[in-house]
Amino acid sequence: MTENKEQEKQQEQTVNQNQAHTQSQKTDPDAAVVASQLARAAVRQAQLIVSALNQSKENDGVWLNKSGMMAPRIYPKGPTVSPFNALILQLNADERKYSSSQYVFFHTAKAANIPVLGKEKGVPFNWYAWDNYVNRHDPKDVIPVTEYKKLSAEHQKQYKGVQQRQIRVLFNVAQTTLPHADADKYRDILDRFGTSNERGNLKAEERLLRSTVNEFTRAMKANLVAIRREVSDYAYFDTDKDAIYMPDQKKFETYPDYVQELMRQVVTATGHQQRLAREGMVMKSGHSTGEGADRYEKLVVELASAVKMGELGLPAKISPNNAGLIDKWTKDIQEMPTILDALEADVNTALDVIQKAERGEKVEYARFRTREQIAELQEKQRPQVDSRDAVIISDILRYGSMKVDERNFSSKAERDAFMEKYSLTHYVSEMEGFLELVPEEKDPENVELLYGEALKNAASINRICFEFLPMDRWGGDKSHYVIQEQLRYVPNEHDKSMVVVKDPKTGIYDVVLPGGAMSGGKVRLPDGEGKLYRITPDEVMSKEERAEKKVTLETFQLKGFPHSRIEAALKKDGARYVRFFNASGKLGYNADDAFYDGKTVHEMVYKSGKLTERAVHDVSEAVKAANTTLYDKVQMLKDDDGRWAFYIKPENEKGFCIYPDKGDTNRFFSTLRQGQQQESDRLRAELGRKYHEMVKVNPSLSFNIFNQVPEGVDVSRISRVNIYKTKEDKILCSPKIEGIENVRPREITRDQWNRMFIADDMAEYKTSLAAKIFADVLGVKAQQSQKMEEPIVQTESQESAKRAPVTIVFAKEDVENVNAETEEVVARSTVRR
Repeated sequence: MTENKEQEKQQEQTVNQNQAHTQSQKTDPDAAVVASQLARAAVRQAQLIVSALNQSKENDGVWLNKSGMMAPRIYPKGPTVSPFNALILQLNADERKYSSSQYVFFHTAKAANIPVLGKEKGVPFNWYAWDNYVNRHDPKDVIPVTEYKKLSAEHQKQYKGVQQRQIRVLFNVAQTTLPHADADKYRDILDRFGTSNERGNLKAEERLLRSTVNEFTRAMKANLVAIRREVSDYAYFDTDKDAIYMPDQKKFETYPDYVQELMRQVVTATGHQQRLAREGMVMKSGHSTGEGADRYEKLVVELASAVKMGELGLPAKISPNNAGLIDKWTKDIQEMPTILDALEADVNTALDVIQKAERGEKVEYARFRTREQIAELQEKQRPQVDSRDAVIISDILRYGSMKVDERNFSSKAERDAFMEKYSLTHYVSEMEGFLELVPEEKDPENVELLYGEALKNAASINRICFEFLPMDRWGGDKSHYVIQEQLRYVPNEHDKSMVVVKDPKTGIYDVVLPGGAMSGGKVRLPDGEGKLYRITPDEVMSKEERAEKKVTLETFQLKGFPHSRIEAALKKDGARYVRFFNASGKLGYNADDAFYDGKTVHEMVYKSGKLTERAVHDVSEAVKAANTTLYDKVQMLKDDDGRWAFYIKPENEKGFCIYPDKGDTNRFFSTLRQGQQQESDRLRAELGRKYHEMVKVNPSLSFNIFNQVPEGVDVSRISRVNIYKTKEDKILCSPKIEGIENVRPREITRDQWNRMFIADDMAEYKTSLAAKIFADVLGVKAQQSQKMEEPIVQTESQESAKRAPVTIVFAKEDVENVNAETEEVVARSTVRR
């Protein structure tokens, strides 16, 4: 007992040190120390998950709760813990081979006279406190919990909790003196919460298990998702029908296998676009969001379903379909610092939805509810690609990116703006520079070198263009494709028919062929070898060399559709520039209905060397429908704090920004990435109306993201602002400021750069941005004058405010708040999800 007392004393000293450290953080927080403590906790949690996943390879797929313990609880009051905490506690119990997953706080064990044994190591436990509340649409409006409680129920809906994470330490009851000090009480714990062998009464438990699963299934059918019988051996969730299809129990090797597959499918259903809209949950008619998102979604499903199995006292296995992902999951967890935060959020929210359904609460679709969900992580905002830009990009690609024809643009300034928007300026300039030197060069080797350098830059142009070309990158608010649907079957190789879209205003004629829109071809040598050229065979060898070697030329043009002759015929009709497109694919003419405004659409045939018109299509109704919209723009922008805001431009009204609910943000990006055009249009209109009406009622919720000039800054001193990209892909702001010579450029963010192309007045936005970036320079004289006239006295409250840690908003309902008494704090920090 003497040794135990000494060990208890040492542990109590450690806790006192932790408490003292925490108290010191309140007055003088050391961010580096806090970050280190949080990092160590994250490392331990990651180790537990990774180790268990890898051990499943040798345990017939079993990775959690192999001994069949009941779900983790906190002793002695027995409150349940959040799902992610339950996962970590169970993994720790498995690793240490404890007989139960019942845990206790250090000082609670001491108060109960069952102190923790010496040299025992605890497990990190995520605890969340809610001391303040923030306005959902105004991050500056933060009130303490005491003020929040005084608000009316309706007013409280406008606020959400500011979450503060605290890492605490728990110890398994087996690490205390309880097994020795009170064997009967410990035996009672094992009888109720221990392993399946410790509990013993397995037949009675099996009957109760089946009854519990049947009740769970009934609750899911009634409140969350339809569950239907599947005749095959394969269980799946149909996103289109929003239904789970489960084979008969007899088709599974064991009853627990059936139960876990049911849990997997129910967890999957929570990720539906109209529920939690998880990124990896792809709707049936949508596009895949990528291998990483799909892999992450499967990991969420495995973790969350495993926690549900633990609630039933059953082991959890990795699905045979997912076993091959373990190595990649391991790599993701070890290399992505934010993945644990994301996993905790998604596991907790998925099971929170399921628990609501179990309690009899109807889980409604997102369009009928206002509950927040997890915000999109590390989402990159990219320039919006409308139909006009898209066809220009296709025109660049059809030349193998070796040509950006100036006839696509009405002026050089417009061409420069296009290339700047898509980061093409440097590569196009370099490529064109090398090509300009070719005609004057006589040495064949130097010609080849010049073309080689041009091709290198063309490859970069090609890469960038392909990034923006796919349909899911098009963010136009008037994206209706009725005309395209009508014309898609007109181009036909058999009868030599094509579509010609004429723009009399610009003189640009677009020809849509059944194929063969690509320019260039191959130089075919006598030995059969073919060398590719993009625009002219001179890229491969000179005219003299081709004659000497008796080569033949092959083009990519479709037989019966000679570009040169079709172009010549259309130029006689008034065309200034003729572009060629395919009916589908990367070079397809995928223009929305609004694009056809002011254009005429002709069905034409090329036969016997003549181009004749067969029909004229009236597209006026479709164009009118596309242009009759309530909102000119409804899109997402990031502010300078990295927070998403909706920019809404009502028709014939000034645009405004408003901070949306996180659930709406998640739905917006989930729909956009999956390429569901019709659903995207509907959602934009729905959200535009919602927040427009909200601002009408409370105008203070809106703000101008484009013209935020710091107070006291003299904007009139800025006469010109140049914003440009460097070869190193940095974006610099270089203003001309009155009274200051040679102002050194400063770097701006990509989000600030992207906003420039959306602002109604680009010049005004650039001036406002420069005023913000160079506020210290522009305000120097005013500050000096103020110092001379009136000394500034810093109060104690101002000094404390400087020291106060930054609080970042986090929705209260995103993570379960464990209802238990306050315990020792090992580490404290505010976190962003």
